[in-house]
Amino acid sequence: MLKERIGEVAGDKWTPPQANKTTFDELAQLLVDDYKANGLRSLDRLEDSLTHLRLAFAGQKTQTIEADRMTAYIARRQTEDHAAAGTINRELAALKRMFRLGLRAKKVLALPYIGC
Repeated sequence: MLKERIGEVAGDKWTPPQANKTTFDELAQLLVDDYKANGLRSLDRLEDSLTHLRLAFAGQKTQTIEADRMTAYIARRQTEDHAAAGTINRELAALKRMFRLGLRAKKVLALPYIGC
């Protein structure tokens, strides 16, 4: 097993243990911290987007957030909440940025398709 693990690490197939345990909430915190660190003035708008995203994805592991869940989220926001297309796009853009920050921090393994 040790030789197998060494081969995975050498061949970039090894996945950090924390990548399998990362939750939506951890990525949301990464995004908020990024906005604060860069002094972005749109932090209030981000918090509005995260409020809606948290209703759908809070506490879930990032591995479970995939394209089919995005489509269901979009459909729910359009039908039940009557959200404008621009609002949904901003929310999805925030979600995409969360995953990109997670990739950079090696907290997620891959960026799911996020249609925006």
